[in-house]
Amino acid sequence: MKNNNARSVSVRPVGRLLALPMALAMIGVAPGAQAANFACDWIANAGSWLASANWSTCNSAYPNNGGGNTFDATINTGGYTVDLTSPVSIGTLTISQNTLNNSSTLTTTGGVVISSYGGTLLGGTYVGSGGTAVSFASGAYGTLDNVTLRGNLDLSATSATAYFVNGLAVRDVSGSNPGVINVTGNGAWLQSQGTQTLNGATVHLGGAVGGSSIYSGVGTLSLGPSLQVLADGA
Repeated sequence: MKNNNARSVSVRPVGRLLALPMALAMIGVAPGAQAANFACDWIANAGSWLASANWSTCNSAYPNNGGGNTFDATINTGGYTVDLTSPVSIGTLTISQNTLNNSSTLTTTGGVVISSYGGTLLGGTYVGSGGTAVSFASGAYGTLDNVTLRGNLDLSATSATAYFVNGLAVRDVSGSNPGVINVTGNGAWLQSQGTQTLNGATVHLGGAVGGSSIYSGVGTLSLGPSLQVLADGA
């Protein structure tokens, strides 16, 4: 007698289900492997960025995105010089009290942040692929010494102060068009040191309450013919 309540059962070959994990194992890839972000802290005195021993919590590496991993970096140990001699790409660099001696290119998605006082960027090119190359936190001050920025220079925080010396070039991220300098924080300053010309950028100037300024502290600051200064920041 036929049972109308009988259920059909499909059977799949076990070998087919095991094929993907076995293939991954054969090439040394764990099926559940995940990319990670590492927050790296500088722990040395003076030294090379490219030496993994100079960093902690950095996956036994130095900060440089790759292999599916991303890195942020903090240099805040006090009064030392970090040398960058090869191109590096990271998320965000936070620096204060120290000098980054850059003879190459640092590319960031979150920019370089001068977080408190005394941070110096010495030489090199800084590419802010997220739009901002360098920013200053509220009350922070630091020095840009002979640097090229490809991305915005952001002084929109209260009392942020950037000193620049030996030349400052601000371009867009591509490097082919004028860049943007936002001096729009209340009491923010962009101050030159020595005789210099600021050119090839658009400056947005003006804080809502305390005002903001471009200022020559020592020497003469000339505003070049390709510099736009717009008092539209308030």
